[in-house]
Amino acid sequence: MFTPTTALRLLDTPLESDYRNTLWFPNREAQTSYFLGRTIKTYDNFQYIKKNNTIVVDGEVDLLYNCNYIMYQNNNFTNKWFYAFIDRIEWASNSSVRLYVSTDVIQTWFFDITYYDSYVDRCHSDTDVAGDNIVPEDFSGTGNGGYYQVGSQDLKPDWVTVFATTDYTGNPLPPTDLNGLISGAGAVRKKYDNASLTNLLNGYVKNGTATAVTKIQQWPANHDATIAYAKHPSHIDANGVSYTPVNKKLLSGAFLTAYAQMMGQEIEFNPEYITGANINGKIVVDDTSGLVGFIITNYSNTNIASMSMAVSIPESQWGYNQYKNDYNLHNASNSIMVQRNKENRRYNLYQGALSSAGGALQVIGAGVDLANPLTWAKGNVGSALSQGISGASTVLNAARETGQIQAGIDEITQDLTAISENYNAPAIGGVAQSNIYIAGKKTALSYGFKTPPLDILKRIDKFLTVYGYKQSEYRAINLHARASWTYIKTNGLNASGNFPDDDMNIIKRAFNNGIFFWVYTATYGNFGQNNAIV
Repeated sequence: MFTPTTALRLLDTPLESDYRNTLWFPNREAQTSYFLGRTIKTYDNFQYIKKNNTIVVDGEVDLLYNCNYIMYQNNNFTNKWFYAFIDRIEWASNSSVRLYVSTDVIQTWFFDITYYDSYVDRCHSDTDVAGDNIVPEDFSGTGNGGYYQVGSQDLKPDWVTVFATTDYTGNPLPPTDLNGLISGAGAVRKKYDNASLTNLLNGYVKNGTATAVTKIQQWPANHDATIAYAKHPSHIDANGVSYTPVNKKLLSGAFLTAYAQMMGQEIEFNPEYITGANINGKIVVDDTSGLVGFIITNYSNTNIASMSMAVSIPESQWGYNQYKNDYNLHNASNSIMVQRNKENRRYNLYQGALSSAGGALQVIGAGVDLANPLTWAKGNVGSALSQGISGASTVLNAARETGQIQAGIDEITQDLTAISENYNAPAIGGVAQSNIYIAGKKTALSYGFKTPPLDILKRIDKFLTVYGYKQSEYRAINLHARASWTYIKTNGLNASGNFPDDDMNIIKRAFNNGIFFWVYTATYGNFGQNNAIV
């Protein structure tokens, strides 16, 4: 028979038998020292203690209620310390207490377990750089809390291209190459102010060439401009409040959506698909069509088309005086009025001739009787006939030409009437178009990130602080990734050890349910303390 030499210690510890929490130790010595330091009552030379059994110890029950844990060492067989939970305490006698104990398999076999790569559902990562951990979290309803604008570019269309078939003097302009398409209209490009543009258009009117202007196109001056900003910001500005999250995953594409907006259009994209550290974009402008585009140039996704957008700046309308243009184009008023005066003079002359010829015929008709033989006898017939024929010819010719002159005068009068009617009614050039964003002076390209609401971000930040990040991958088991506590949850722990299978099954179950490993020197259960990466 063996002499009882078992060492028994009754302890007060923070550990509980549900295995939601346990302690992490760097070595056996630290483990032993910690638990010995939690001793409430000591029993030396105690009888052999069986695993998961009931033991009776000396003492008063009321004085042992603060004990929830034991450690024991059966020295006749091994120097190993076993650790166990006190599941229940009962009165055995006035001087003895019955303890129902169950082995703490994690602490008992802490340094006897070999862990292999396992499928980890969630854990604290041993790195925390924005972009390192991008597995989506199981949060729903985070919503869009607003826009965190990083920067902007003004796209005010303050440059103008005037397209015309001729210059203002009427000389033909060479055709324009519209990105490979040849246009018959030439282009005059300039950063016009109102005065210079007005002077140019007035020059066309003064030379009667206003109809040569085919289009006036505005466009922004900062064409081919580039932007660059970090795809992972250092903080979040939400609703005017700056917030720097503890967990840098909140600064990645798992929670932030990159965006760019331009005059009513918007593109969204995941910053994690950006090649390199910065989001690079380019503004492109086609001054011939007024098309303004923005393209993300380093988006690695094959669907690059979705990373661009374009808006059209409307053509500009212009007004000019049609009368003045026609006047200068044809010298219309001068030439037409001169011609009318000439035709009026001719008309009056022919009207006089016609009146004279008519009088001559009347005289012949009144003074000469061609049916009377005496008329012939008097010798007046030839003279009368000569006068009559000449008068008749004059009448016919005058009548004919007078009608033609009158028709010409009527046409000239109609032209003058039309010009007069349009004198105060300027013609309109260009196509009627609109853009409410330009009209509202909302012409900037803005870019940045869409964020969840700030209060939700803070809640998620706290959750991630406590439970770590979603992993969903096979990886190494690290029980000490952080300074104060490390959480780990597996889906099928892969481990081995030289101890009973039923104990290993309990350990695997604890890991699959999720377990916190608290550093023995930290404040147990305090999630508000620093938990920096080890």
